[in-house]
Amino acid sequence: MDLAKQLAYVKAMDVAKAFPYQLVIGADTIVESDGRIYGKPRDADHAKSILSILFSRPHRVITGLALVRLIPPVELVEADITIIYPRPLDQALLAQYITSGQWQGKAGAYGIQEQGSEPFIEGIDGSFTNVVGLPMELLGRMLDRAGYQSK
Repeated sequence: MDLAKQLAYVKAMDVAKAFPYQLVIGADTIVESDGRIYGKPRDADHAKSILSILFSRPHRVITGLALVRLIPPVELVEADITIIYPRPLDQALLAQYITSGQWQGKAGAYGIQEQGSEPFIEGIDGSFTNVVGLPMELLGRMLDRAGYQSK
């Protein structure tokens, strides 16, 4: 969880330096299983390896979220965690998913919002928008705390 928060904070601070009077939102999503962190896959073989691990047991999607403004100062950094419960892995579906290329550029090699990922997921415990990459419920609460009306 700390890594996702740190990455989100660094992203937000990098932009905030160029826009010191603006509220900047930074986010970063990682996937964790059994203490190991999975980012974006390097290639199709790496994606297949990641998915074979992740969809063999429940895993966590963690999104760090940072709200930063330099002047006047605002600095809020939190994280949201969602547990993914996979279905038994079907190798034919996995091969089809890898061929589709939908794994590219996604932490954990999948996007829950993408067509083709549905057969892999039995259910989730937590925020769906967190798994997509921007936990809207958490963002709303953080905006409220920063003095912005989120509704």
